[in-house]
Amino acid sequence: MTIAASTLSAVVSLVVGRHAGRAQLEPRARPLAELAQRHGTLAVALQRLAPFIPDAPVSYLFGALGLRVWQIALGTMLGSAPRAFSYTSIGASLDDPGSPLAVAGWAGVVVTGLAGLLLGRRWLASAGTGRRPAPTGRR
Repeated sequence: MTIAASTLSAVVSLVVGRHAGRAQLEPRARPLAELAQRHGTLAVALQRLAPFIPDAPVSYLFGALGLRVWQIALGTMLGSAPRAFSYTSIGASLDDPGSPLAVAGWAGVVVTGLAGLLLGRRWLASAGTGRRPAPTGRR
């Protein structure tokens, strides 16, 4: 249920963002839009794994950047599944916070957060944003 609700809300946010924000994108956002369009599913999955980045505003942004519905749906299902398991495990073991299920849930939160952070950073560094380095004035 958690994954289905996450996916549905991401698709709705994408559609709203597509209609509301597309014309508002600045030319500086074009490289980001191209990167997201080329690697949309991966971008969504990594964002869903990354800690401290709220899903809803980014779903609106993905809509404004022109991602397809299937890209956000698949990326959300893949990226949200580990956190959904972890949060469900933590919630199911509130009466016994030291249980193996609770420990597995908290370990899942930490591991997926670190994985999302590190993989996202590496992906952005390797994919680039299409920007050229600023000239230094030296030859």
